[in-house]
Amino acid sequence: NLEATAAILAVLYMVPFALLHILDVVRARLGISGTIRRTLISALFRRFMSYKAYERAKIPDADISMACVRDIPVLVSDGFMRIFHLIEVALRIFVTMIFLLVENRYAILPFAIYPILAALWMMWRRPQMQLLQEKRLQSDNAVVRGVHQACTNQDLIQDFKKRSKAVDRFWDYVVANSSSRSACSVFDLNNSRFFPWLTMISMVLYIFWGVQQLQQGESSVGTFMATFGIFQEVGHTMETGYDSVITMFQAFHLVKDLTKLLNVPTDDEDRMQATRLRLQRGIQEREELQRKMTVGSSQYVDDLIDMKIINVKYATQQLQKSLSTSENILDGVSFRMPQGKVIVVQGGERQGKSTLLRLIAGELPPTSGEVFIPPHLTVLQVHEAPSFIPGSLKRNLLFGISGGDDEQMLGDITRVVGICERLRMAQSLISRLHQDWMSGADEDDDEWLSALTSTDKMTIHLARAFIANPHVLVMHKPLMRFYQEELRKATMLTITEFVKYRGLGLNNAPDEITKRRTRTVVLSQFHSLELDHAEMVFQLKNGQVLQNQAP
Repeated sequence: NLEATAAILAVLYMVPFALLHILDVVRARLGISGTIRRTLISALFRRFMSYKAYERAKIPDADISMACVRDIPVLVSDGFMRIFHLIEVALRIFVTMIFLLVENRYAILPFAIYPILAALWMMWRRPQMQLLQEKRLQSDNAVVRGVHQACTNQDLIQDFKKRSKAVDRFWDYVVANSSSRSACSVFDLNNSRFFPWLTMISMVLYIFWGVQQLQQGESSVGTFMATFGIFQEVGHTMETGYDSVITMFQAFHLVKDLTKLLNVPTDDEDRMQATRLRLQRGIQEREELQRKMTVGSSQYVDDLIDMKIINVKYATQQLQKSLSTSENILDGVSFRMPQGKVIVVQGGERQGKSTLLRLIAGELPPTSGEVFIPPHLTVLQVHEAPSFIPGSLKRNLLFGISGGDDEQMLGDITRVVGICERLRMAQSLISRLHQDWMSGADEDDDEWLSALTSTDKMTIHLARAFIANPHVLVMHKPLMRFYQEELRKATMLTITEFVKYRGLGLNNAPDEITKRRTRTVVLSQFHSLELDHAEMVFQLKNGQVLQNQAP
């Protein structure tokens, strides 16, 4: 019954289309692609932010950037989401094969071996495909890495008149990238012509075989022409499916690199362990002090808990592998630091001052020993090199404020401007700060950064730390970028008042001061002025504390 057969074939041909339409709608409403992409990107970035310091140093920033903006989107769109397209191809081929089986069962034989031939072809081409793709990905990363390096080292390039050399080096990256992309394009083109050639050869063979069937009366002209048309359609459909498989294969090749980035060792477990030990020791120290305190004491117990460095040893990852423990940067350092003091770490070059401060700040974990900071204290580290975030002056100064009630109190314009004036910030910057507050400028204003002097940058850098109002401020050579005595004195006076009044720009009534937690500053010495204001001095030499005294 031709009419019934036509109706059944029409329904069977429409069903896959309808099902796939429904799947597409569901996929769009659920946002599967966007969800997978967001999840992977956020997971990678979260992991990157927790990399161990020596592991992070091995991975260029450009590689992380390319993984977020290229590798993950390609993996999702050309990898996972192509599965839906393959389902559509499979359903269409299935319906077409039913028709071939009904009309001419012998015509299906070539298409039965198509997948086998395609698999063999891909296995043969796979090693070269992987090699070319790897070179292309590396050359892409090299181009982006070259841009990052040029931006980071722009001042160095200009100072040494190496602009032309930098351009030539970047040109080499671009040429290598172009060459690798051309090789991939040629390879992909040859891959894409595999199925058209296979289909054409099959159709030519079918023409000779079909003509013989016509001559022998075993087939009609209509069947011959219909089968010939189906050959073309099935060949085109399989070609589309084959291209999708190749695209998926290339996309899933990125899984290897992403897996490596997602499995780089992190310091999360070390930090969690350190936090648990910090909480346990904090409880022990508090209970011990409570037993010793006299009845009616006006001091808070938490303010009496000392910060402790207990038999701390530290060596870099390279030193741990190649040197003996006697050559550690810090070797068995132990001392106490009471809260509410200005503490100076003194020592010659390469004696471990910066390393000790980074250990106190929690940036580095000790190789052995313990760095104990009472758990109720927040610690903020201020490096000697100023750094900025994109955005306005206001946004940079308020970066360390957590939000909520703290933002209303600590981010008050009167307090912020007062701290900037204490540090002798340039009047032009204070005027800009007022403009930012009036206009609400926050995100897209970076031009002011280019006009800053080194003194301006350091002033903003320090002001941001005082505005954040941490309990413990760890400062690396805070006077190093100030060349005027007036600015050095203003900075040290600000540090002293920060400790004395337990914060800056707050209510300084005696009763209010005692309600606030103590403030402590630990800094490394650069100038003799720091010793004049110090309440405790620790001297480092050859990884040991030689002095522990008041100045």
